[in-house]
Amino acid sequence: MTVFSYKATDKSGKFVEGDIDAPDYHAAIQQIRQLNFFPVKVAEGKSKISSGLRLSLPRLGSKVSTKDLMTLTLQLATLVDAGLTLD
Repeated sequence: MTVFSYKATDKSGKFVEGDIDAPDYHAAIQQIRQLNFFPVKVAEGKSKISSGLRLSLPRLGSKVSTKDLMTLTLQLATLVDAGLTLD
């Protein structure tokens, strides 16, 4: 599924914004309408997973410290335990 960010109006004309998971643009529009909103702007947004993760890589040629390797391993284990699949 893709995450779509939307801006819409409700029945009173008030603007609302949010994100919705949908397989494609047209399905996102349909889901927004099912919420009784009139879509004004719908755009493909960032994935929830990728927007929450920040990865900083050391410069090429520098060694990874044991502490950094341990932190990465623990974070990866947490993601796998939460059900994230590795490709």
